[in-house]
Amino acid sequence: MIERERNSERGRGTAEKTDGKIEKSVGMIKEAVERHGEHIAVGWSGGRASTTVLRMALNIDSKIKAIFENTGVEYPETVAFIKRMTKEWGVNLIEVHPTINFWEIVKKYGYPQIRTQKNRVPKCCYHLKEKPLKDALKAFDVNALVDGIQMCESHMRFMVIKYRGESYYQKTWGIWKYHPIATWTKDQLTEYIMENNIPQNEAYAKYKIERTGCWPCTGYISWENVMVKTNPKFYSLLKEKMGSRTLDHYYQSQVAPCRGGG
Repeated sequence: MIERERNSERGRGTAEKTDGKIEKSVGMIKEAVERHGEHIAVGWSGGRASTTVLRMALNIDSKIKAIFENTGVEYPETVAFIKRMTKEWGVNLIEVHPTINFWEIVKKYGYPQIRTQKNRVPKCCYHLKEKPLKDALKAFDVNALVDGIQMCESHMRFMVIKYRGESYYQKTWGIWKYHPIATWTKDQLTEYIMENNIPQNEAYAKYKIERTGCWPCTGYISWENVMVKTNPKFYSLLKEKMGSRTLDHYYQSQVAPCRGGG
């Protein structure tokens, strides 16, 4: 009986913390909309976090702009999801495209590398996302951007929020940036999505992935584990082109013998 009461108290405490974060997030978006008016937009990738933020923003301003950076190498499910939800929600969508494609970038600069202090913005990210977005912000007179990035997603995002905060003016871009769900945990985001019946990109369930984005990306630590599930044929061809073994080859030659040898 005592243990059940303790669990109930823990549950209430967690719910109160989540409710507090929701109020804070909605409040941030509302203040940003009031401050920037028609000059604000939501960065919408089609992922679960940015879709959640977009839904929050639409509840405040149904005419708020949403910018989708179509890199040309998005999962097909992402493009279909964006198209479907734009129609269902009546989204004021701005879809931007790069002037150079992913394969041209690979040919010129090579495949994406994991970000480092010296390589903070890979060439593909710059040409496919950053430059088209900057051009769109200028063309549509947007001076504030709301997005769905979270501290729990990566070390780099954790550091950005830690040192800059959840809202700040980015001088190099000349815009204000707002990250209303930056401190949410994965579980809190999932709980909010379920309770508010927010539709999900079909790519998550189909490929059993945690994050969407550019499907041929090799610029993060677990890219092989993801690509071998989402596009195994391309993965094998890519590894051959790189002159290195696939995960399956490694398993067969290194891991399996060790296990068999006891």
